[in-house]
Amino acid sequence: MYRSGNVLFLILLAVALFAALSYAVTQSSRSGGKDISEEDARLAASQIIQYATLIEQTVTRLRLSNGCRDTQISFAADSDGDGNWFDADDDYHNPNAPSDFSCHVFHTNGGAVPRIQPSESKLDTAQSTGEGFGDVFFGPMRVRYIGTFEANGYCGSADCVDLAYFFPYLKQEVCIQINDMLGVSGDPSTQPNEDSGPNTFQESQRFVGTYFLPHSDIDGNGGNGVTFAQPTHSACTEASDPASRPWPGVGTYHYFHILIPR
Repeated sequence: MYRSGNVLFLILLAVALFAALSYAVTQSSRSGGKDISEEDARLAASQIIQYATLIEQTVTRLRLSNGCRDTQISFAADSDGDGNWFDADDDYHNPNAPSDFSCHVFHTNGGAVPRIQPSESKLDTAQSTGEGFGDVFFGPMRVRYIGTFEANGYCGSADCVDLAYFFPYLKQEVCIQINDMLGVSGDPSTQPNEDSGPNTFQESQRFVGTYFLPHSDIDGNGGNGVTFAQPTHSACTEASDPASRPWPGVGTYHYFHILIPR
């Protein structure tokens, strides 16, 4: 009788502990809401960096193995869902790309990379009305010390514009973890603000086979590009927002990764 009573007590104790643990886990997941833990931010940062690296490696492979020129690279992915991958209605339709899709990053005949949509857990949802929110972006960018954009010289030619991949409107915590993992100073606010990225990730700035000067020159301000203390082709920065330039607002964070330095 004593032993059976002892066993019953242990069973009841185990049930109580399991119930307490389940409650704690449930409460933890419910309280996740707006903030993100350091561990989750680091996991998100790792995923973002890995995907950007995959895109870069794929672009390099298409150029080396498939003979694609940089102007033939296509990021189209049948965005209108009509089954046609070479459709002028699709985002990033590149008329220079071969019709066999061999230079399409996301097509099985080309790079066969899965096209992702950023998960909300990585994004600053307070910026949900920002143009380009909730999607990755491919467009022009200039970063000093990368490609032919020299440290002390102003380049006014599209020849020194690089092709970049962007992950816009990240949570600051994710941005900090990205820079930490890349060996860039961890706080994005200590980095140079974006001075040569796309104009609020709008449609006209998408890469469709031609290179053009980023918005800092389009608006006549003669921008000098993003400058880092050490050469870096990948980092997360806080956007600047002078009144004369229609960039993403101060306090928004955007990851860039140079795919083709020129």
